[in-house]
Amino acid sequence: MSLPVGPRALGRPFTMAKMSFGCNSELVFVSIMLALFLTFNIGLNYYDNWILSPGPYPAGLGFPAPLVYAFCHSFASLIGAIGMIYGRSGNKVTMQMFWGHKIKLVLNSLLLTCSIVIAWYLVSEASVAVINVFRGAVAVPVLLFAFVLEGKRYSIPKIFTILLIVGGSVISVPFGTFAYTSTGFWLTIVATSCVALKATVSAMLMKDSKRTGMTPIVVLFYDSLFSSLFLGTACMFAGETIRLGQYSPQEPAVVGLGMICGACLAFPYNFITYKFIQLTSSMGWAIATSFKLMIVIVLPLILVDHTSWAGSYIGLLLFAVGVTLYIMLEAKYEATWLNEVLPGSMSAAEINKKSDVDGTTAGETTALNQAQDALNKFTDSAEAKKYVPKSWLAM
Repeated sequence: MSLPVGPRALGRPFTMAKMSFGCNSELVFVSIMLALFLTFNIGLNYYDNWILSPGPYPAGLGFPAPLVYAFCHSFASLIGAIGMIYGRSGNKVTMQMFWGHKIKLVLNSLLLTCSIVIAWYLVSEASVAVINVFRGAVAVPVLLFAFVLEGKRYSIPKIFTILLIVGGSVISVPFGTFAYTSTGFWLTIVATSCVALKATVSAMLMKDSKRTGMTPIVVLFYDSLFSSLFLGTACMFAGETIRLGQYSPQEPAVVGLGMICGACLAFPYNFITYKFIQLTSSMGWAIATSFKLMIVIVLPLILVDHTSWAGSYIGLLLFAVGVTLYIMLEAKYEATWLNEVLPGSMSAAEINKKSDVDGTTAGETTALNQAQDALNKFTDSAEAKKYVPKSWLAM
């Protein structure tokens, strides 16, 4: 991200050059994490559908217990998190950490379990188009939860760009593909609210990770631990253990290998998701989720099916404009922060030390610590308003 040339910038060329390089490094790192997030998200989406599709093989494996499959994902993430926490220095889990965040940690896992159980029930109550459109519009409940729970105050231009992104996502899917019952409609809203609230709670947990020790891998550990307990209980109440006992696959070795591969892929995906939320914000995650709708549904409609639905073309344009404006506002806010907040007499080393208060890998001893987000702490309005004058740029 380039910085504006002005009196402040000219007054400390060496320091600002250092910070300009840091912002560019940050942009590259965020882009890499976004690419990884979308790759794992979309790839696992197709892979899980193949596992659960009725088949016959190789069209699908016909696994009859989606909650058991989700439990395997959660348990594999728990094992992976334990290995990363105790396999290297920089992370630790203590009873004090859990007790200090017990409500948020349990709620975080409970919301995940609720969204999975509702998604399992929604298959027969709402079409895939409806579910994906609501997920593409998840930025709206995230905006509300960020306002109520995190205390964030977004500027009018940024709210406009978020609504522009959501509007483009909604109209991009042909309305003729929408099919749902009244129960399915409300359950879709509840499921979308669950994932939005989970993203907000996750961001709150990792907000001051260097002080609290709640790094992404630690949050993933607690999430996987409680999610495994909740999902295991849901499996028994849903009768999936009975269906699993009656399951006789034609290719048991393929099914077993497929389950293991899916579980192993779930761990890096969950870790990347938490890391991406910490690196950006719950809103950044919501906008990245909208990318999935565009890549999986809208672009194939335009490029492959050559749809006659004008909303797909208009929606894609609105989405692209909204994302571009959002990035520009973020860059402008960061440039304003650099010029208005940091004292001109500070050296590059002092700036780096100050900005390390809540880095993206704070509390972790990893190479990623070199590419941390220098502005995480100050993007929260409660902290930013102490330093930045009120203006339309302030979040």
